[in-house]
Amino acid sequence: MGVPLPSGQIESPRGTLPDVSLTQMTDTRLGRTVAEVLDSEFSRLRAEGKKGLETLTGQARFLKIDKTALSRFRSGRRPLTRVRAEQISALLRTKAGRGEVDELADELVAARRVLAAHQVAVEKWFSNEELNESLLLVEFREPPAVRLDGPTQSLVDAVGTAIAKGLSYAMLFPFNLDAGAPRLPVPVRLYLAEVKDSLFETYYAIQNDLLLEVYEANRGKSDLNDKLSEATRRFRLYGLKTLPGDTNNQPADSRCPAIGYRLFFLKYRERDRAEQWEWVSANSVAPMIKKDSSKDELRAVAVRFSPIIEYWEQKHDLPTTAELLAFSEEIENQRGYRASLDLGEPLWEVIDKRSDEEIVGSFIQNQELPN
Repeated sequence: MGVPLPSGQIESPRGTLPDVSLTQMTDTRLGRTVAEVLDSEFSRLRAEGKKGLETLTGQARFLKIDKTALSRFRSGRRPLTRVRAEQISALLRTKAGRGEVDELADELVAARRVLAAHQVAVEKWFSNEELNESLLLVEFREPPAVRLDGPTQSLVDAVGTAIAKGLSYAMLFPFNLDAGAPRLPVPVRLYLAEVKDSLFETYYAIQNDLLLEVYEANRGKSDLNDKLSEATRRFRLYGLKTLPGDTNNQPADSRCPAIGYRLFFLKYRERDRAEQWEWVSANSVAPMIKKDSSKDELRAVAVRFSPIIEYWEQKHDLPTTAELLAFSEEIENQRGYRASLDLGEPLWEVIDKRSDEEIVGSFIQNQELPN
């Protein structure tokens, strides 16, 4: 494994990214952040007896905006326009005069953004232009570090933006918790159920942010739906499928042998170019660490994700479950073996059962974007 870089730095595919200190990202006058302003206002409203403002969902509903958009406003990833700031201020200060509403809007527009140095570094990693035509497979055996709620919420936007620009991003849950799958010890199963729940939460947050990014860039254009569909095909959540049983009708053992790390497998367009990264949390920082990997090790990891990688190399997007099965059969016919079973590779399936059309249709139907 590579040596961890100093706090605030990560190694990018083209070198080490510079350290960006916390003071570089904040207003020296120590004005409040958008999140701090909104938290103060919602605290006041709750004290006055207003119900349903305890969660981000309730707050978004109160402000009549999308939950992901509110998250982006709070993190500073999406700047507030004057019009939107005035709309929010008017909803928060319904009993106030115009001058007080304008004063709150002024503060929201001028609010500073605060990010820890390691968050800046990870954002820069995801903004690397080389990722725009690459495939990133991330295997989760513990809860995602990127969450919609909490200090890493801005990284949801960083990932969504990277996918909108062309990155293909596959989230992989290497376990099967279905009733027909091999039974796991109860403590392990309960832990993995929590991991899966948090994984779905992050998946939906990134998906919504991704589609919002594409929607805003193509709103009013005739090919908007096509652009949204293309983006949807670059982002999937996969899980292990229960493999066929043996002659005694016992299910095949598709358990993942270990838990406890996040693996990032980065595949570039160049045929033989790939890298392994790990996002390691330690001492309140979460650096991205590039692993020293031999060609054989990279090939072994790639086999574990087969045939998703081979499909992407040909199609440059990510397959549905049906497309993955059809592609496996195609490989079998070409090479004379069962690509996913005879070689011991896991058989993946898309966990989100909605079609691409349903995902896009649901997104458009539920949009409440700023004017």
